Amino acid sequence: RVRAVMPVYLDPLRFPWTFEIDSLDKPAQKRVKLTKDEEEQAFLYRDRLWFDFKGFLTSYVSGDQVDENLINNRLSQINDANNELVVANLPLCLAMYKSGKFNTFPGIGYEEFLSEAHIKLINSVECFDVSRGFRFSTYACRGILQGLRRLAGKHITKNERNSPLYD
Repeated sequence: RVRAVMPVYLDPLRFPWTFEIDSLDKPAQKRVKLTKDEEEQAFLYRDRLWFDFKGFLTSYVSGDQVDENLINNRLSQINDANNELVVANLPLCLAMYKSGKFNTFPGIGYEEFLSEAHIKLINSVECFDVSRGFRFSTYACRGILQGLRRLAGKHITKNERNSPLYD
């Protein structure tokens, strides 16, 4: 059984639904699913951090000394918000893998499909716009399935090219 091991370093007062991902030596805990309102708040918080960070960078004149610790602190806050959203939606990757019936491809391993799905989930979190009114899962499912289909398609065409020809 493959489990993601990612620490979550968010403030429980700001994110009441935060949870720690289990290490491999502890028993699995039930993951918390975000409601629509909690998901919207988390994305708005992340977007606000980006907006503040961009304003913070543009406020410096080109000759001013920039405090690297302050920049790293703000970037780590943004990364923590993104990590929280990714970790909360990790079960979506497995659901898309199962629903697409990608386990029928004999040459591609389960881990390769899941790593591709996780990459697409991270990209979806970074590109999602909450102001359009859709749930994140609706947006992410399409991207994850496209990535999985692309990976399967690459494997099929590679095998077709390398297959022996019979006269």
